[in-house]
Amino acid sequence: MSQKIHFALVAVFLTFLVNIIEADQREKAVEFQRGCMEAHGLLEDELHEIMDGKPIQNEAFYFHFFCVVKKAKLISDNGIVNTDHFEENLKDVIDEEHMAHVAALTRKCLIQRDDIFTTIKMAIDCFYSSEHKL
Repeated sequence: MSQKIHFALVAVFLTFLVNIIEADQREKAVEFQRGCMEAHGLLEDELHEIMDGKPIQNEAFYFHFFCVVKKAKLISDNGIVNTDHFEENLKDVIDEEHMAHVAALTRKCLIQRDDIFTTIKMAIDCFYSSEHKL
């Protein structure tokens, strides 16, 4: 087998493996959000589209996102942001290889604002305009 063919096969295999890992990570994220999706009427297809960068069409997504960050213990019911324990709180949701990036992005985007809606809206805008890898 020539080196070019061997390299091509390895490249195809690695791409396949990365796609499986990425799909598994995304599924963990979706499953973590499932209760909030059901509570706020957000469909899984809509969530995938939003994760892929499609503009938010469903206003329920803002309530959904608030529910998710509360579930992750990143924000309190009254809108106080605390990302200090992100890695511990989400270790079963975010794979180790993605953790540092997602934690840094969350700390960059989920910033305390004057009111809960502004905090959530600005966090969503920041998160989905960045490369979140989910």
